[in-house]
Amino acid sequence: STFGGLSSLTGNSVLLPAFPIPVFLIIFMVIAAVLIAVACVFFIVHFQHPDDKNTAWLPKIVVLIALWSAVYSVLLLPVDVANRNDMELNYGNTPYYPLPMLTIWIIMYLWLTVLAIVVIPFFVIYYESYEVKDTRGLVQEEEHEAVLGKALFKKMKKMMGGQLLTAAFITIPCAVIFFFFVFVLYIFLGVSDVPLYKLESGMVNGNEENVGCGGSGYCSRANGSYEIRVSLFVFNIALLCFLGTLLLIVFGGVGLIALPLDMILAWWNRPTAIDLAIFQRKKDEIHTKAGELLAQARDLQELQRHKKRLTIKQRLQIRSLKKQSYFMELDYEELKVSYEERGGNPLKYWVLLPLAIFGIALTVVWTIHLFLYVLCKPPLFPALNLVFWFMDIIVPMSGTVVYAIFIFYLLLATLRGVMKVGIRLLFFAVHPMAKGKTLMNSFLFNCLIIILTCVALVNFSVTAFGMYVRDTAIHLLFGVQIRNLRLLVFFYNWWILALYGVMCVSIVWFLFFPADRKKEIKEKLQQAKNSMAFRAGRVK
Repeated sequence: STFGGLSSLTGNSVLLPAFPIPVFLIIFMVIAAVLIAVACVFFIVHFQHPDDKNTAWLPKIVVLIALWSAVYSVLLLPVDVANRNDMELNYGNTPYYPLPMLTIWIIMYLWLTVLAIVVIPFFVIYYESYEVKDTRGLVQEEEHEAVLGKALFKKMKKMMGGQLLTAAFITIPCAVIFFFFVFVLYIFLGVSDVPLYKLESGMVNGNEENVGCGGSGYCSRANGSYEIRVSLFVFNIALLCFLGTLLLIVFGGVGLIALPLDMILAWWNRPTAIDLAIFQRKKDEIHTKAGELLAQARDLQELQRHKKRLTIKQRLQIRSLKKQSYFMELDYEELKVSYEERGGNPLKYWVLLPLAIFGIALTVVWTIHLFLYVLCKPPLFPALNLVFWFMDIIVPMSGTVVYAIFIFYLLLATLRGVMKVGIRLLFFAVHPMAKGKTLMNSFLFNCLIIILTCVALVNFSVTAFGMYVRDTAIHLLFGVQIRNLRLLVFFYNWWILALYGVMCVSIVWFLFFPADRKKEIKEKLQQAKNSMAFRAGRVK
């Protein structure tokens, strides 16, 4: 007998008193939950803007819950694997009650759906919809009053407040439309065609030896499928996973190339010491640029106040303005480091080089593993599946640690890809995560990306680590029901190739345009020349 779940995580049979429940797994889940909560609190405190330090408590709680839920959902996969191993080891022992992992998975993903579709969009709108009494704000109030009626609108505004009312007025109809759309799709396409083998045989003499499908003439074998009507909850999870997988393909493919490349560029273009003349000249240039951006911002603000709806061109101008402001802040911070701190601590930048090499190694390993195990049919080699299995046998929990490294590297790559695409193409507003400078709306936006990506990452793990997660509850959910949905079966047959395609395009893109700004390389080279001239002058 085993101490519930211990041998499944260590890979060894440990003779300890038997328990009817997996005690060790429950303890592990509680400890992991506490550690993740502490890490999320530190993350928020580390990145939050000083303006939000003692305010916006409700959005902060939402961010904390969202981050915790997303990260915890990823770490449930090795728990599911350990629970499966423990069931195999305790098969036949009575009584024994394993963890209801399928129920846990469904509850977790339904909660993530509510966060992604209702809660986070509500608080994004709530946080940004300040009660500014300008022309545009009055137009919004008139629209709400026309829909709700004058008496009901005044009563709800008094009870809820302007911000809550605006957020509810936008979020609730959108959520209703989304769930209605899901329900309609479910009625017509909520069916999975699970592939199977059809074995047919006539009557045979039971006294004969070696009677079975292995012997020719006894039975025929053909490919077939079995139709399963999935539950509405599973279908909702499938659509959420589909949205996350699209993010993973586009932004994850970009980020797998961009993340190590950006660390190399940050190391290569690290700040160097400059003299007062260069500092003053650069500062004046930034001051002039800031004045131009401020004038553009005032013009756009005035236009926004007097127009009911902005055109696409005007919205792009606003995003471009935010992008230029973001880079200007980076330039000024780097300028201060170059002059006031004489280039700053060199160790801070030299650490980026080994991290970049490690990131390149992870990207290469991911690429090789997906080719050997996922693209090739049948798989040529289990690759990382064997690594996780052997490491769990040699050192307890080490396979889980390595799994977490690979998965969270993909998560970081996806977030970096969102940043790169947003900066270069201006498809959406940029929400960078900077130490001590991140507002709550940026936290909420990135939480939404993290939730969708984490759902897709678990599905990705079921595909990439099929041997590692075989016969688990998550494999039944993603590998059997969702993967074979009629609505998504074609997509999941080719999405790995799409990921490879995005990675190849990203490589070409970054080879020709490695910097986010056209003049960045030229400015860095000029800065290096000025620094060399400054040092030569000091030597003289």
